[in-house]
Amino acid sequence: MNSCCKQLWSLNSYIGKYYSHFLNYCKMNKKIIFNIAKYLLALIFLVFGSNKLIGFLEMPPLENPDGANFLGAVFSSYLGKFLGVMEIVGAILLLVPKTSFLGLLVLAPILFNIAFFHFAHDFPGNPAWILTFVLGVIVAFSHQDRIKGLVE
Repeated sequence: MNSCCKQLWSLNSYIGKYYSHFLNYCKMNKKIIFNIAKYLLALIFLVFGSNKLIGFLEMPPLENPDGANFLGAVFSSYLGKFLGVMEIVGAILLLVPKTSFLGLLVLAPILFNIAFFHFAHDFPGNPAWILTFVLGVIVAFSHQDRIKGLVE
């Protein structure tokens, strides 16, 4: 074996050793990561669901007039209050360990609606919806065995 191959082999074993340590670290901390994502997602939905009911945060106007018209129609009717209640209920269910999967099921359609709405009408605008969607995907990944049971 020439010196170049020996160096590559030693580099591969060096990377492999630390990669396996990294994987073991991730396995140990997977539950912590899932819990942090779950609590952050619940906090986001508690705050913004309460905002839909009480109205303590000023929402910036959308640049797209179609999106602004849609949100105006939703929040001028009962749908805005209903969404706020469902976000609060889903967030509370997400916080309780035995009902966190039910909370995810309540919040999943709202998460997809938020993502698709902002992708279609407000893509260059506020990027906070991306964080919310990613947190929802992480929480869904923590319940992947239950989701597989629903699909089968």
